[in-house]
Amino acid sequence: MQDLNTLGFDSFFYFVLNLTISLEKRNNKFYYFL
Repeated sequence: MQDLNTLGFDSFFYFVLNLTISLEKRNNKFYYFL
């Protein structure tokens, strides 16, 4: 069982990861500049 700090960090990480993937799918052109 993970402690709350690790669980919170993982949840935040996956939230950011999923958000990034969603933005990438919507606007692939933006990532060509990165």
